Amino acid sequence: MDFNILATLASLIAGIIYFIPGEILYRTLYGNVPGPITIAAYFLGLALCVFIVILILSKALGNYRHVHYTFNKLIAMVLALTIVGVPLVSAGCEFLYELGISDSAKPKNYVFLVDNSISMLDNDPSNQRFDVVEQVANTLPADTNVGVYVFADQTASVFGIGQAIPGSITIPPEAIISDGNTALYGCICDVANELTPDMQKSATKFIVLTDGAPTDGEHRREAIRICNDKNIAVSCVGFGNYFTSTFEDLANRTGGNFMPASDVSQLASNVEEVINKNPVNRNLISSRNDATSNSTLYAILRVLFLCIIGFVFAYLKYLNAALSKFSPGFFIACLASSLIGGILVEVLYQMYLFELFGRLALCLTFAFTPLLSNSYYSQINAANTRTSHSSTGGGNLYGGSSGYSGSGKNYF
Repeated sequence: MDFNILATLASLIAGIIYFIPGEILYRTLYGNVPGPITIAAYFLGLALCVFIVILILSKALGNYRHVHYTFNKLIAMVLALTIVGVPLVSAGCEFLYELGISDSAKPKNYVFLVDNSISMLDNDPSNQRFDVVEQVANTLPADTNVGVYVFADQTASVFGIGQAIPGSITIPPEAIISDGNTALYGCICDVANELTPDMQKSATKFIVLTDGAPTDGEHRREAIRICNDKNIAVSCVGFGNYFTSTFEDLANRTGGNFMPASDVSQLASNVEEVINKNPVNRNLISSRNDATSNSTLYAILRVLFLCIIGFVFAYLKYLNAALSKFSPGFFIACLASSLIGGILVEVLYQMYLFELFGRLALCLTFAFTPLLSNSYYSQINAANTRTSHSSTGGGNLYGGSSGYSGSGKNYF
């Protein structure tokens, strides 16, 4: 089959256009509405974007001259299937993918990781973050373990991980000397390795208080891997010059949560909130941080469900691209693209890359549409003309009443 290479590549524009609005939509809905609704809305937005771009390309190529439907009827049909079919199928797949998910176990180990970099001299000159840590750590139940560490260029133990004794934690003044960079990922690795085998049998929560992006990004993937291996959730309370995407990604990958604070006065309430929230995540377009994080079964299920959604996209593309008869090559190309997208999402997440890379790959592969060249439609026109000349009833290749006159002119 003869594809129009430039038009096919241009179809990727739909994925590029939708990526950023899609991220905003996903981040807005995630955690605030049920997962199936979030995924349905995400794929509906992507489908509408693909619909518009393919409509423009097909119109520019003159493809709509070659179908037996009127233009308005075809567009109405595709739009209706997009608005109804895509959300229903994607919500159903997400519902099945989430079956069996439950809240994570309440942590038994709480460890505070407090930013002590030089920027704290400006963002928390009165060291309120340490007052908040003392206040919260001293109210934890006696059947839990608690620890307090500070980090800048290096990690330093203020209160080693041990049984919580209300009122026993006091942070000495010599521990509050802000200097150096923000080596958060190194701190996570260092402290995670201090957990004893007995501690690792129970859930652990790291509570990070920081004002800026980590300066040791080369250790990010190692930190996430260690947290997943040792059942550690990292929750972040950011204030000052925090980077939302960085800390949201870290929290989502490990089963924690991120709470931004406009200033240090909100630290106490935010720390209390992340202490009490234990979210889990398992959806089709994000990483899994529950017990299935490294499950081969759920990796296969993700790819399978994304292929099912991809099949719906393929059919909508088939209609919207104005193919006048069934084209196995077209469907195979669309389904292969969806399969590649599902595999890429899973592989990229397993590589501990930022989640947005997985969703970018998904947008591009689902937007890919193998638009056909004009020679394909010329052949169809010629066949229609011959059929129309030889048929007394004026029928054509599509069935029903003829969409062309004997000269091969357009019905509409």
